[in-house]
Amino acid sequence: MDNQVENDFAGQAETAPASPVETAFAGPVETVPAGQVENAFAGQVETVQNAAHQAGEQTFAAAKGVGDNVRAALEKTLNETRARYAKTKSAMDEAAAVIETSMGAAREGVKQFNAKAIDAVKADAFAHFDLLTAAVSAKSLSELVTLNTEFVRKRYEDATARAKSFSEFARHVADETATPIREQLGKTFKFAS
Repeated sequence: MDNQVENDFAGQAETAPASPVETAFAGPVETVPAGQVENAFAGQVETVQNAAHQAGEQTFAAAKGVGDNVRAALEKTLNETRARYAKTKSAMDEAAAVIETSMGAAREGVKQFNAKAIDAVKADAFAHFDLLTAAVSAKSLSELVTLNTEFVRKRYEDATARAKSFSEFARHVADETATPIREQLGKTFKFAS
């Protein structure tokens, strides 16, 4: 059976029409001696080789120039970034020092405020003790009422003066605390612009 299949295909191959390429080159082929082909194309080959060499050199020079330009741009950017980092670090160090100064002023202000408050409580305690001592030695009810009235009036005057003093002191401490920060913010915003 294999022989019959081969025979069927063999018959088809013999009867197949020729392809267009086979018909175009079906005529007689001329042979040219090898020396003549080399001589005919030698000048052209040399010209193509020279052009390729020149194009390669130009491409290398252009690539080298681009590389140098990129390197110069990167170095410039790196130097600018370093300079900005140094300025920013300096500004941050100054800001940290200012905040430390402000916090120190606030801490001292709070200490002084607490000392004033303790003094006020002591003064009130002594005033009450003096009132009790005077009340024990009072000879009449009217004298006791007079002592109490004077005590309340004096305590009201002291409380008013103390409130005014505390208010002024708190404003002073707030100014001492805020002034360095305000000045630093002014410098920082001037630096940023």
